[in-house]
Amino acid sequence: MSQRKDVMVIGFDAMDPGLVREWAAQGLLPNFKSLFERSAWGLVKNPRGLEAGSAWPTFYNGVCLGAHGQLDGTRRFDPLSYEIVQYEPEDLTCERIWARLSRAGRKVCVIDAAYTYLTEGLNGVEVHDWGTHAAAEPGTLLQFKTWPPQLADDIEARFGLDPLGGDICDKWQPRTTKDIKAFTAKLIERVRKKRDMSSYLHGKDEWDFFMTTFSEAHCIGHHAWHIHDPERPDHDPAIAAAVGDPIKDVYIELDMAIGELVAMAGEATTLFVYCSHGMGPSISGSRLLDRMLVKFEGGATKDKDRGAAGVLRKGWRSLPPGIKRAMMPVQRKVWKSVVKSAFEGNRAGRASFEIYANDSTGGVRINLVGREAQGLVQPGREYDELCAQLTSDLLEVINLDTGLPLVKEVIKTHDAHPGQNVDNLPDLLVSWNKAATHGPILRVSSPKIGELVHDSHPPRTGDHLPDGMFVAAGPTVKPGHLNSGVDVIDMAPTFAALLGVSREGLDGHCVGSVFDLGETANSAREEQQNRVG
Repeated sequence: MSQRKDVMVIGFDAMDPGLVREWAAQGLLPNFKSLFERSAWGLVKNPRGLEAGSAWPTFYNGVCLGAHGQLDGTRRFDPLSYEIVQYEPEDLTCERIWARLSRAGRKVCVIDAAYTYLTEGLNGVEVHDWGTHAAAEPGTLLQFKTWPPQLADDIEARFGLDPLGGDICDKWQPRTTKDIKAFTAKLIERVRKKRDMSSYLHGKDEWDFFMTTFSEAHCIGHHAWHIHDPERPDHDPAIAAAVGDPIKDVYIELDMAIGELVAMAGEATTLFVYCSHGMGPSISGSRLLDRMLVKFEGGATKDKDRGAAGVLRKGWRSLPPGIKRAMMPVQRKVWKSVVKSAFEGNRAGRASFEIYANDSTGGVRINLVGREAQGLVQPGREYDELCAQLTSDLLEVINLDTGLPLVKEVIKTHDAHPGQNVDNLPDLLVSWNKAATHGPILRVSSPKIGELVHDSHPPRTGDHLPDGMFVAAGPTVKPGHLNSGVDVIDMAPTFAALLGVSREGLDGHCVGSVFDLGETANSAREEQQNRVG
């Protein structure tokens, strides 16, 4: 058995820590249960307000959210066109941890890292976007990339292509018994293929850093939460009886994968399991936010009761609840063709507007002079006063279905996430109040906006929760539950220290409360300087 000092990272995108702990305690996830008993583990704190789209970039860049500026994977707001566009690969200037390790002479293998681009020239291999929740470059999952390029032919010949056909899971939106079973089966098939691919590549060389990421918990969590959660208003007991709990089925398959991968690691390997963030019921006001901002400004929102869409809305409102439930699959498909967007448009002519952050948190952008192409709000006092006024207005809005405030808190991004790329982010982050409801937010009211109604249910029934989880094992790990948790920004510096590589330029720190690094952490920079010399 190999005695090399190396690091293996097994990533699980949006695998809920609460469900993992619950099902491990019940014996349904025996490999996680074994890890909890012999490892260090605890919660991982993600960037406040932008957990879903920024957790992974913060994890592998090792710099704060305001420094890397990625709020929604590889998508960003363009202040010149006022549109959401893709980052170009060269725009992501932060160095990912595997690139840093490779540059220092460490041999690396990376499989399906989330929300980033292929790293060419690695001292090792990378498989990029073979089977992920959302491709870095939309529409490219069936044209996954590898380094070196010729590896792609080998991977496709041995393991085929993504069983989901290359589409983001939102395109499936399974609601019937047949569709849910098919969707779950495809995800389980992808887990098995990713496990086999990981085993194959792990055995091809002796890696200093090996990282593989599974995204299936993310996909099943978004689209099967209404089956798992009987308190959801769209929970159908008949479908649940027919299909069981697809989330549990996928988690069990992921647990079996982790068992095989852990068995491959030698005794000298430091194992790190990372669940990026949690999953719970989808409760969001993001599809109402832009209409509220127009109303705050004294403008008129689109008349959504006119035209074909209006006729459909009125008809939908008149249907009894039972018929609505039965018609939900049809309603979702029709709505996509008649409702263009929840956004109001004319961003350049407004003082503030929504830019999509995620469903758990709404994003408000200020049309700032000197930053936006047609800015209207002056920096300084006028900007601060508008942020304060919008905060006050948002906190006044009531969720009519619960009688509770719609908004839990409003975060001023420049204060919470300072850094050289903070202007890539929304100016305000609006955290929705999810208390006392398991269903979507559809009706809101305040003195300024009157009553606003959103009839179209969101395509996802499950959505992100803030905190992630880590489980670590190995020769330098101090076993036990870490009550204080760790910060996601500290992961990349810790990997660098474990492998004796410089941490210069990283914002995070080594997690000394988890890893007994001894002189490794102290001498990492000196060792790197000696290698360069």
